[in-house]
Amino acid sequence: MNQTLSRLALVGRAFANNHGRRNAFAHIWPAFTSSSALYSHVNTENYNAHSVMVKDPAYRATIVNPDSSTVNCPTAITAQQFHALISQDFSVKTADELYKDFTAISLYAKGKDYRLADTVYDGLRDRLISVLPQMTDEQLSSMLALIPLWDTKNAKDPVYHRLWSEFDRQCIERHRRWTLNKLLLFMDYWYLMRLSRLSNFVWMGVRKLARKPSRLTPKQLVQMMFYANTSRKFLPTLPMYDIEQEICAYYNDFNINELGIVSLGFFKTQTPIRNQELVKNLYNSVIKEIENINSIELAAFLKIFRYCSKHQHADYMYKLMDVLTNKVDEVQIVCCVHMALLGTNLLIKHEDLLKKISQRIVDEISLARIKDLERISLALTMLNYNPQTTPCIFKMIVKELQNDTRNVEFEEHTRCYIYTLSYLALNSIYPKDCISKALNIETLHKCFGKRLSRFNISRDIVSLNNSVLIECPDYSGSLLPDTLKDSCNE
Repeated sequence: MNQTLSRLALVGRAFANNHGRRNAFAHIWPAFTSSSALYSHVNTENYNAHSVMVKDPAYRATIVNPDSSTVNCPTAITAQQFHALISQDFSVKTADELYKDFTAISLYAKGKDYRLADTVYDGLRDRLISVLPQMTDEQLSSMLALIPLWDTKNAKDPVYHRLWSEFDRQCIERHRRWTLNKLLLFMDYWYLMRLSRLSNFVWMGVRKLARKPSRLTPKQLVQMMFYANTSRKFLPTLPMYDIEQEICAYYNDFNINELGIVSLGFFKTQTPIRNQELVKNLYNSVIKEIENINSIELAAFLKIFRYCSKHQHADYMYKLMDVLTNKVDEVQIVCCVHMALLGTNLLIKHEDLLKKISQRIVDEISLARIKDLERISLALTMLNYNPQTTPCIFKMIVKELQNDTRNVEFEEHTRCYIYTLSYLALNSIYPKDCISKALNIETLHKCFGKRLSRFNISRDIVSLNNSVLIECPDYSGSLLPDTLKDSCNE
């Protein structure tokens, strides 16, 4: 009885977690933490999408190929010439002279991890900020192409921020007189600078393009969705219905890779596809083109299907699951995890698919992240399915959580570690050493802050704590403080 109620509580949590907050994903995706690993995964998604457009000649006028320089390269300078250039008095330089010098200096700095924010370049940066308004659009685009040649990893460094903010300001001031293609091209420079999310210009560009989607060509529409993804900015006031209508109108003009970019744009901006005919068409396209979709693109489709599918799509989802069964051994583990999560929103269980995914994860469990283990645990628990793998997947997950090699991941993904234990508890699995580590007061402070209360403690923590109290009378490890436990259970 207790376990049945716990399962119902879990399903309720998955569909109502963070009720009332802006995060529209709360009902299908628990609070997974962000990290450098996630950042790398996001970069991989974006790199794959950008590469699709780079390889397509139809995007040549609006996409920058990062492998081919768009800057007219002068004769390479020597180390002696480089030091002479950076030591000169830049305050008397004209815009044209500074453009020429910055080009030579940047090309010399390529691949050397030189920081543009270093004090040795103070004069260069200050003069650049002063003369930037005098440069032509062509010079401005060339300067934007040169910035990625430097070490600019810390975009929030005050010194570097002052420089790129001036570039941002110049693009904002000029973009009103640009054609749509030129606007898209400059937005692509900002993507290559890894500043799409911080740039006000990119946000204004997405807004301008999205307001009148009927004037966009199919390629421009795809590219606009890509920048919506990288900037993570879609306003509720934008005409999403019109955007969906244009996508439907041009649907047959898109290839499967472009549909993946569009899907990723909707998902990353947390914008649901409301046109159910479009969702159905996406299902049919993925089923038909499954052999031509790589692991990253497939994961993008699976995310949007999980996010947007309604009960009328249940048959399409099950057909897709049939097809996915043959793809399990061909894709990355993270894609397998998204396959497992596909049916959790509608509670659709495809046992053959889940069993094959689970066995794949067991066989390669050392390659799976704690985040992957959390998600597969969630999927199996929500769907109340034990795949009977050899060896048992739940025992293998426990073994990985106990492995000292996972300590670094524990520090980076502590919540994922705790949530995994809460899902295991719903399957009557209680690794007491791991639970004690998870419920340790220092661990809780790290996850939820120094002031623990029922308002910031996750219900997964409370569920895990209560399950241990009821099911493990001999447990002697860490638990929630009594006052906090009583408050959370009120």
